[in-house]
Amino acid sequence: LVSRITDEQGGGMYFAFGLGLSSAIGSIANQRHLHKAFRVGQRMRALVISLVYRHSFELNEAARSEVSQGAIVTLLANDSQKFFELMPLVNLLWAAPVQIAFATYFLIQFVGLPALAGTNP
Repeated sequence: LVSRITDEQGGGMYFAFGLGLSSAIGSIANQRHLHKAFRVGQRMRALVISLVYRHSFELNEAARSEVSQGAIVTLLANDSQKFFELMPLVNLLWAAPVQIAFATYFLIQFVGLPALAGTNP
């Protein structure tokens, strides 16, 4: 990496420009992802609230006596909020292992096999 920068005149400027550009593109892409994920989470939360609300009206007297109003309110308020909070993180189920694999690969390429010395089996 250092030899590439020192061989060329102004090569460091290209690397700095590329780093800044990739950071800006990554930031824009991340914001778009979060916006869409929160929108999906909000829709799922509204769907769960409407389903719980509709089902609470369809309960017969025996079932209604078993379920308290507090439990229904908890389902409507707190538990439905978990869908909203979960949606931005669902992407990490596949992205985190891919990032770990790429980071490990590049560490081995730059440092060699001693890069694996700090990893757990």
